[in-house]
Amino acid sequence: MAPPEGWTIKDAEAAVQDLKEALKLVDITLPSVDRTYGGLPMPLVDLGRARPDVVQELAGCLTELVELRAMVKKPMEGPEAEEVSANG
Repeated sequence: MAPPEGWTIKDAEAAVQDLKEALKLVDITLPSVDRTYGGLPMPLVDLGRARPDVVQELAGCLTELVELRAMVKKPMEGPEAEEVSANG
């Protein structure tokens, strides 16, 4: 995936805050998450370091999300689909 163009430091700060809030919802803390500046045309977010158990928990949450998204995107089949269209 290509990086978006035109991101600012303000965008990076918002992204960091969004990530911290999302991680808090699943009881994951990455205390070193922060933004960095550097000489690049756009700011980068430093995800820092984490204990292996925290990384595994984060990976598990992301895997679960991917599985749930696949279930939601999968078209309904069988009697449930007929019931939805009859009531919908």
